Amino acid sequence: MKLLKYKDIISKSKEKVDELMAPVRTLRMRKKAEAEMLGIDEQILDKESKIQDICLEYPMDFDKLLDTLDEISILERRKEQYSLVIKDLFEESENV
Repeated sequence: MKLLKYKDIISKSKEKVDELMAPVRTLRMRKKAEAEMLGIDEQILDKESKIQDICLEYPMDFDKLLDTLDEISILERRKEQYSLVIKDLFEESENV
């Protein structure tokens, strides 16, 4: 029996470990993206609360109001992008 080179054994075992870890890593990355979306939801709620505070001020600062509305729009767009990325990257892997 001829022994394989140690370097070959290590590289093959690393490939096998990477192959076995792929589903776990995939799930971890999906959950990370979902956690980011939850963080965005939290930021949106904070901004909506800020809008209420701005509207209660007298005189109302319309620039601040519009800036906050713009920030909410950006956050909502980012959340949509996360949703699309999750769908594109991970949806197929759940059916495996």
